[in-house]
Amino acid sequence: MTIHKILSTLLMAIAWVGLTPASAQTQPSPQSPRLIQFKKDLAITGQQAFDTFRADIQKKGTPLVEPIPGDQTQVWVTFLWFAKEPVRNVVVFSGLTNYAYTRAILPDIQMARLDGTDLWFKTFKVRKDARFTYQLSVNDSLIPEEDEPDDNARRAKLRSDPVNPHRFNDAESLVELPDAPEQLWIRQSGNPAGQLKSSQLRSEILKTERTVTVYSPPGYKGEGRPYPLLIVFDGDAYTNAIPTPTILDNLIAARKLPPVVAVFVNNVSANQPFVRTLELSCNASFTRFLVSELLPWVRKRYHVTKSPAHTAVGGASRGALAATCAALDHPDIFGNVFSQSGFFVYKDKNWFRRVGNDVAPDNATQEAKAWQEYGSVITEFVRRPRKEIRFYLEAGVFENTYHPSVLIANRHLRDVLLAKGYSIQYEESAGHHSTVNFRGSLATALIFVFAKSSNER
Repeated sequence: MTIHKILSTLLMAIAWVGLTPASAQTQPSPQSPRLIQFKKDLAITGQQAFDTFRADIQKKGTPLVEPIPGDQTQVWVTFLWFAKEPVRNVVVFSGLTNYAYTRAILPDIQMARLDGTDLWFKTFKVRKDARFTYQLSVNDSLIPEEDEPDDNARRAKLRSDPVNPHRFNDAESLVELPDAPEQLWIRQSGNPAGQLKSSQLRSEILKTERTVTVYSPPGYKGEGRPYPLLIVFDGDAYTNAIPTPTILDNLIAARKLPPVVAVFVNNVSANQPFVRTLELSCNASFTRFLVSELLPWVRKRYHVTKSPAHTAVGGASRGALAATCAALDHPDIFGNVFSQSGFFVYKDKNWFRRVGNDVAPDNATQEAKAWQEYGSVITEFVRRPRKEIRFYLEAGVFENTYHPSVLIANRHLRDVLLAKGYSIQYEESAGHHSTVNFRGSLATALIFVFAKSSNER
């Protein structure tokens, strides 16, 4: 070999290795068919193969989505990162693991470096109907979630994937696999639009003030037959990340729903997330606020029903928990509940961390208390006589990474409600605890809870 060829080979090797330290984790046998072929091409043409591969990826975007021979339900999903800086590690925070990075999960979400290159990758086997978001952490601390002193600061450093053109909420990269359910109802389609009006509502019971936004349907008139009533918690999320007003406009125009009045109850602005956790965790005072202050306020201003059969309350996560508890205590008022990934584990170790170490000073006691509180609401449905309440419940199959599990808790509540003879609709999707999933399934929830209203109009 001539000295020119030797130098050329060395230069190619330097270009591939880039800024990646030699001690970085490697995975010499990628599962992705595309990476397997790329590795073979590298051995033959070196830098040319690398440049061609990178240019193609930058043109087509990431992640790689590839079929698995003989598997009709799953695909390979491969995340990629081309290092442009000194890299010790790259971690994929994603909906596939519900954004968890616990001690058990952290090793499985770290990318590996392809031998001899500055390309990092991680491949997952994923259902073809999945929809999820993800972010990347470059040079992560690799501290497990159980030991992380400042979770918010850590997550604030996460970055979107620069080679994925699809975004959700600006900061997160979006993946919608080939069979992911189409989210038809979230798009503005030129249908007549309802009106939104925001007001400040002071609660003497809670000693707080919050924004309440009311949606009145197209053609609303304050007379005639009272309008069905929808009450939704986490109002800001349900008017922005989840475009509920647009969804209502479209469903009403398609005659999937009767014209309804919707009340979006915002969280108070101060001392979050503590106050939200406090109010929405089956808080008796918050339920009294709904019954004694919010509903009279709404009925004074809008021509809405007093029939529980035509009144629905709902939300996501703890908002769904609060809605369920309100209906459990007042079935004479709230006859329908929609729950999106309801937090029926009730309290978890993260809740205890947020409210302070004086409640549960270490992980062991947090874990013990989490199980001690698990199932409190479910037990109440077992203990109490069946009421005339209809339930829409949903959960994502990726919501199974925390302990206790939101997915298992929702299945548990489903089984209890069915055994008690409640009317329910239960759905599971290949999704996670995110508005990227809730926005698509909300239409199904609303159609179910207002089915009686539609039939009677």
